[in-house]
Amino acid sequence: MLYSMLGRNLEAFQIERRGEIVGEYRGERRTEKGRQYIEFFEKKDILQNDVLIDKQTHARYTVIDLYFYTPKHIPYDGGTNDITFKVYYIVETQQRTTPIYNIGTATNSIIGSQTNANVYVENGSLESIEKEIEKCSTEDKALLYELLQVLIDYNSEKKKPKKGGLKKFESVIMKYAPLALSIGQFFTQLFIH
Repeated sequence: MLYSMLGRNLEAFQIERRGEIVGEYRGERRTEKGRQYIEFFEKKDILQNDVLIDKQTHARYTVIDLYFYTPKHIPYDGGTNDITFKVYYIVETQQRTTPIYNIGTATNSIIGSQTNANVYVENGSLESIEKEIEKCSTEDKALLYELLQVLIDYNSEKKKPKKGGLKKFESVIMKYAPLALSIGQFFTQLFIH
C-alpha cells in the first residue's frame, strides 16, 4: 500500500529455479539504457538464470544480471528492507536462438554446439567396431563393413592401407560418433602395443 501511495506500480512475480517455484515477490518494471529490469525494494532470493514469471500474464523472463544498490534517499530508519536491487532480464523466447529438437533418447551422442562430452566406448577392438556398425543405418552398412575388412587386414598385417586409403570412409564415419571413437581407440591401441 505504501508503494502505491508513492506512485509505484508493483507487479507480482514468481521465481522459478531449476523447475521449482522458490518465491513470490513484488517489483516494478523499468528500462535503463535499453535494458529491461525489474526493481525490487527488499532483499530477495533471486539468482542469475532464475526465471521470473509474471503472475498476471504468465510471461517468463530469464534473469541475466543482478545489480544491488542502495537508493540515494533512504528513510530515516535506514533499515535493510530499503536496500533495493535491479534484476535485468530477457524475455524467455528471446533466449532461445537455436532450434529445439525433441529426439527421444540420444545415446552416445553430442547434440548441438556442445564441444566436449564423455562417451563410453568398449575398448576399440575390432569386435566393438563391428558392434557399432550393426547399430548404424542400413544404407551405410555396406561401406562400413568394407571399412571393417580394411581394418581386419591392417590388424593381421595382410595389407597396409595406402596413404589416404581410408579417405572414402570419412563422411560415413563422421555420421556415427561412437563408431569414430571405437576406430580411434583401435588405432591408438595399435600404436601403443
